[in-house]
Amino acid sequence: IDHHSVIGFYRACGFEPFAAGFEITDDPRIKGTLPRDCAPQIPLIETEWVPGAR
Repeated sequence: IDHHSVIGFYRACGFEPFAAGFEITDDPRIKGTLPRDCAPQIPLIETEWVPGAR
């Protein structure tokens, strides 16, 4: 998934976007695949995300 700022560049190269979206995936630090102190620049969010919850 590319950053939204490159869309203008892609259009200038002749490409046309056909969809936009975002993805939510499990953080491998919470699952234990990576150490918890790995990638400290990315916030570690430990609460479960529930669609529509406030």
